[in-house]
Amino acid sequence: MKKLVPILIAAAAGLFSVQCSQDFEQPQVEARKVEIILEEDYEFRDLNKNEMLDPYEDWRLPVEDRINNLVGLMTLEEKVGLIFHPNISATADGKVKYDFTEEEKAAMEAASNEQYS
Repeated sequence: MKKLVPILIAAAAGLFSVQCSQDFEQPQVEARKVEIILEEDYEFRDLNKNEMLDPYEDWRLPVEDRINNLVGLMTLEEKVGLIFHPNISATADGKVKYDFTEEEKAAMEAASNEQYS
């Protein structure tokens, strides 16, 4: 057992050094409304304008980690608000397409026929 401990420590140290020294390919980062953050020679968008790199802004992290961080920062009202946004997509020519369900279409039709006094 005593011989196994140094081997496990060496293996863990090797894995840690490989993980820490991982090189990432810098994606093209553009921003119109926010600043670009430079950290460790990589560029990131400062989406919340706090002049710091937050986990959800770090494209090097796994998507699940970024999502968990962002959802953890959201209020209940913000999370509920996401439920009520319609499905919107854009066609190849750039036109916005609203992909409403039949129920949503019926509700909008009924609302457009409402008469208010």
